[in-house]
Amino acid sequence: IVRVLLDAGYAVDTAATGAQALRAVEQHRYDALTLDLLLPDSNGLAILQALRRRPGMETVPVIVISVVSDQVTGGFVVNDALQKPLQPDELLNALRRANVVPPTIGPVLVVDDDESSTRLISASLSQMGFRVQAAHDGRQALERARAERPAAVILDLVMPNLDGFGFLQEFRKEPAFCMVPVLIWTVKDLSSEEQRQLLQSAAAVLPKDGSGLRNIVDILKRHVPAPRGEK
Repeated sequence: IVRVLLDAGYAVDTAATGAQALRAVEQHRYDALTLDLLLPDSNGLAILQALRRRPGMETVPVIVISVVSDQVTGGFVVNDALQKPLQPDELLNALRRANVVPPTIGPVLVVDDDESSTRLISASLSQMGFRVQAAHDGRQALERARAERPAAVILDLVMPNLDGFGFLQEFRKEPAFCMVPVLIWTVKDLSSEEQRQLLQSAAAVLPKDGSGLRNIVDILKRHVPAPRGEK
């Protein structure tokens, strides 16, 4: 399901349990939800009922995708109930019927004052079909993100003016950026406490070497909608 949605241009978040789903909707606003009725920690219908009781969730489109989709009964407001195994077009058509269309994919924002690193990552991402914007410090990166919401951010930590720590703190304060994946790519030797703090706001902390670059590409494929023509 995640791959189908990413390939169609949707940004995706996941929850493996009902408890995770309820926590996620407290922290983020979603354009639509897909829901399995057979969850490891709870009944999907109970989760649906709890979701509908939350302010702002009363009318968010919900598409049930389950081997027991026929168990959705009156009183539970869903937009569609689809049976597993699922054909990709079934899900995409259900989203279109709910008027949920993929957004325009923004650029990958590379924030690094080292020009050789910026050229390296930009070339790799461009070959994958991503549009890339570069910023040489945290302040410039914030300006560019506000001008055009990025699909993801690749962030160095050691920079002039506003470093990566400061950028990440300011970036996450803005509601428009709360779900944008941030990947830390750095040569800085981080303490365990710095690692812990960064991972509260970033999707990954990676070394600035060949393995880190490969991991960036893999993570972007999982979290960012596929560029057109690169499915």
